[in-house]
Amino acid sequence: MVQGSAARPMQMCPKCSQNNTLTARSCIHCGSPLPSIPLLAKNTVLNNRYTVLQVLGFGGFSAVYLAFDQRLSNRKVAVKELLHTDPAIVQQFETEAKLLATLSHPALPKAFDWFKQFGTDRYYLVMEFIDGVSAWEMVNRSGPMTPHSALRLMEPVFDAVAYLHRQNPPVLHRDIKPQNILVSRDRKVYLVDFGIAKVGGAGQKTATGARGVTPGFSPPEQYLATGETDVRSDIYSLGATMYFLLTGKVPPDATERCSGRWQVNLHWSQFVR
Repeated sequence: MVQGSAARPMQMCPKCSQNNTLTARSCIHCGSPLPSIPLLAKNTVLNNRYTVLQVLGFGGFSAVYLAFDQRLSNRKVAVKELLHTDPAIVQQFETEAKLLATLSHPALPKAFDWFKQFGTDRYYLVMEFIDGVSAWEMVNRSGPMTPHSALRLMEPVFDAVAYLHRQNPPVLHRDIKPQNILVSRDRKVYLVDFGIAKVGGAGQKTATGARGVTPGFSPPEQYLATGETDVRSDIYSLGATMYFLLTGKVPPDATERCSGRWQVNLHWSQFVR
């Protein structure tokens, strides 16, 4: 097995999780383009403990892997890898790790460990692995939900967000969207991905590297360079998520709505089934 990621002779494809040579530009197995920043190779062992098995997710700032924890009977865990070394992004990653370690709510994933891999510039966060599907996948597969089904799905999320906002100072998730709401095989609901979360209330600005928006789900203030968000920002995203669950459509972007070019024109009878 590959110890750590210092040599990186191979890299996994983010789509099929098969190994490729480090210099490959596209996957020899599925043909997908490979990222400019190589991912870990399959069977890499991190921190002499976590054996990486496959890619669970990949984005601009990080990748998430499924791994076995060798010290705890090969328990499955999710390992998040920070792909950038910008100090602001590293600071936000550290904030996420410490934040998750202090939170305790049934709809929030547990954080077990975080570390910098020896001999590299890569940081890792080890979290509870949730084996399930996202609300995004559920709607795209089965169509819009009834109001009853949508509320039943979102009730644990509402409770988790209220719990976050009750902290002192309040914790803002700032990336609530259907893709970050997971339903496990035993039907438990989780709100995941605190990658751009912020601790603090109104008026507290955000580090440049921590800003991020998702068109349709991020509030207008999150697009501003000042980064001044508060609990209302999460409430906006909850409403946008509910809109998607009920209609199967991504809401218009916040900037478009603020320009006055789009208005909601829906009637309750559209959702009665």
